Amino acid sequence: MITLQKRVLNTYHDYLKNLALLPVSFTFGHQHYHGFGSDFIEKSRITHKTAKKTSTVIILQLKNTLQVKLQLAVYPKHCAYEWTIYFTNISKTKTENIYNLNAANCMFCGKDPILKGICGDGKDGTKICYYSPYEIDMKKQPQIAIANKTGRSSEYSFPYFNLQYGDGGAFIAIGWPGSWSCNFEYKNECVHFKAGQQYFNACLEPGETVRTPLMAFLFYENRDDNKALNLWRNWFVDCNMRLINKQLFKPQTAAYTGQFTAEMVTATDANQINFMKSYLDHGIKLDYWWMDAGWYFKTGSESLTTWIDTGNLKVDTKRFPSEFADISEFAEQHNIKTLLWFEPEVVRLPNELLDEDGIKPEWILGENGTWRLANMGNPEFVNWLFDRVCSIIEKGGISLYRQDYGIASPLSLWLTNDTPDREGMTENLYVQGYLSYWDRLIDRFPDMVIDSCASGGNRNDLETMRRALPLHKTDYNYSDFNMKQAMHLALFQWLPYFGTMTTCATLDTSDYALRSSYCPWYASSFDISKNEFNWESLKKAFNEFDKIKEFFYADYYPLTGFNAGNTEWRGWEFFDQKKEKGFLQLFRPENCTQSDFSVKLQGLDEKIIYRLTDLDSINSGSANGRQLMKEGFEVQTNEPRTAIVILIEKENN
Repeated sequence: MITLQKRVLNTYHDYLKNLALLPVSFTFGHQHYHGFGSDFIEKSRITHKTAKKTSTVIILQLKNTLQVKLQLAVYPKHCAYEWTIYFTNISKTKTENIYNLNAANCMFCGKDPILKGICGDGKDGTKICYYSPYEIDMKKQPQIAIANKTGRSSEYSFPYFNLQYGDGGAFIAIGWPGSWSCNFEYKNECVHFKAGQQYFNACLEPGETVRTPLMAFLFYENRDDNKALNLWRNWFVDCNMRLINKQLFKPQTAAYTGQFTAEMVTATDANQINFMKSYLDHGIKLDYWWMDAGWYFKTGSESLTTWIDTGNLKVDTKRFPSEFADISEFAEQHNIKTLLWFEPEVVRLPNELLDEDGIKPEWILGENGTWRLANMGNPEFVNWLFDRVCSIIEKGGISLYRQDYGIASPLSLWLTNDTPDREGMTENLYVQGYLSYWDRLIDRFPDMVIDSCASGGNRNDLETMRRALPLHKTDYNYSDFNMKQAMHLALFQWLPYFGTMTTCATLDTSDYALRSSYCPWYASSFDISKNEFNWESLKKAFNEFDKIKEFFYADYYPLTGFNAGNTEWRGWEFFDQKKEKGFLQLFRPENCTQSDFSVKLQGLDEKIIYRLTDLDSINSGSANGRQLMKEGFEVQTNEPRTAIVILIEKENN
């Protein structure tokens, strides 16, 4: 019997042997192509092998007009493969239009298909998204069309899918930090899947290159949701996340003063150091000091009154005479690194307030006087931006670059800027410029982490996640702890590393509040200038986080269904089978009348005896793996609004 790994490798190698089989389709001029058949002449092929993947780059040529670059890779251990296609005009005149461009156009055959996934971040009109899951029986709904409406790739719609069919399934990821669309159609026991940039019908100027979204596929056997989601998580961690100093970026703690310094509008070199001292004086160990929006001059040497006046990337040297160097030097003395927020794409200032040595009006998309976009598809702007940002990072000793993207619909600006024969071109060039800018930053600062933010978690597609981490998963109210728990329960299944702040404009330091925020990037956002602030509770939470943080890259198991209300228990488990250790979290919300809850653990060895240690010393005990997985473990609470953290460890470990 042929194994799944062998079947996936055979399919991938069949694509390489016969490029006409590659499931990509497009129309060029009036000729429709599915794959790359005999019309395309192969010019070169280079293959590079590493321990985790084998990559192949193939250069094709269509007559004397188009050069096509196929960038493919296979991950044998993970039963996954991917591709991206680039088209370049090699002629001296503009080409005919490329349209009907599907980065993937393929079939998944098997009975009883079910499409699973989660919504993206944000609220789409009356529809609550915020990572809520969906599950669609395609026998009942054979046509499913999903598209990104705004141009921020994970806003409302999430570009990751789990398609179950037959005796297994496939995870599908669309790597496109712009507006994408996809379609699933079930017919004759097969699902026909198509995906690509949502709008593209354009000619190419001489020398111009366009690309498709990255398409990635991971295959699995059996319809075991827990096994499948951990195969996905393992591939995501092992093959996609950037290494920092040759290691995965570890879970971190951070602190932020924006709740009481108007983001950074009233911040200074001096008060940032003093607030950092407050954490240190109370015995709280921080990994990062978070400096967000509002550190720049409005125009010339005029200071801000509101952080939204973006457009001039110049440090306000009245408030930060050291240009952050003093802050970073003090932090370094205490083994703390600094994070700095940027929003280089969004221009909210009118042209008359833009500095002469800053962003030029001709680099901007949109009408003067509105919120606009600096065009990442313009190489002059990207070069200027790279130099300006590098200067700020180097002078300030900044260790983590945070890029925000707070504009409602970049898609509308891109489309408005297109000419009739070049629909989608502005977006395509913009996406390429954005990714190349980050690649240049990574080359310049190879050990600098990048944080992807777009009014929260609205630009977290796979291409972005290969370069960055989502340290701020949403702009939604951090103090809605039930919604926060629900988001975490869903998002842990798809993105192994993300972050949150503790609260929003509240001093709630209860266990329920603080434990609701445990995730790989744990950031205190309290107003610590208040005399009544409870430092001991925060210190306790940071110490607890230190006990569980090593497990966030381990296997993950939802222990309850998704719900964001206040009447049902919620919980999850992380467990490292190599270490035979992990932890679980359970939450009883404020209006939940059920005082006890029996939870069946996952991923344990049936024969091993495990010790469960409640950090509150209430629900501790020992049992073998079979009992914990089959019969369950019962926890009890005395009152609602209770958060439970239980460590799991092999007895006598």
